[in-house]
Amino acid sequence: MQKIKVFFKPDLGKILLFGVFLLISAGGGIQAWVFTKVSPKPVLYDILQYFPLWHIWVMVLLLPLHLISMVFGIIGINLRSGPAYWAGGIISAYFLSCLFLVSFRNYAGRFGKRLWASVILLPVVVGEFVPFFEYFSVLSLLRGRDSLMSQMSDLYGLLLIVWVYEYFFVCAIFYAYDALGRIKVNPALSNPERNKESS
Repeated sequence: MQKIKVFFKPDLGKILLFGVFLLISAGGGIQAWVFTKVSPKPVLYDILQYFPLWHIWVMVLLLPLHLISMVFGIIGINLRSGPAYWAGGIISAYFLSCLFLVSFRNYAGRFGKRLWASVILLPVVVGEFVPFFEYFSVLSLLRGRDSLMSQMSDLYGLLLIVWVYEYFFVCAIFYAYDALGRIKVNPALSNPERNKESS
């Protein structure tokens, strides 16, 4: 329980990152106008359309909410619309800000130079060899966003998402390694033959 309190306890770093996530969420909500195009158009849409905010908002910041929504959806509770969706998005953003900061403080020093290089460069390598541009060209045309800048924004947004997932995956490996290392094995279970002799 104490670890959970420490995890969620606000500090300056968590609050600042949470504020950044809220701004990204607001920008992603504005960019979502392109899917409905209901008048009037948001004031900042023309400025924000060239940044991959929607991708980061939906595929990173809302991921915990989507996972929880799947569980609640089984029992008929809808968390993907109305006030519950926006409240869940805020909670999800704060959870991720805590997860980012705690994982960075605990494991950043254990990332060797080669591991940091792989974490940073792997999404770039994936972007070079996977034909994302054909997909994004079609997607951009469907949205009416056929400029090269818009397509590059989509691509960089996806690469950032790959980086986040990869980083959390490596931190999860460190956590599992530490957790398994703290498990104390009963000597009798680890050496059953000696246990028989003693009996």
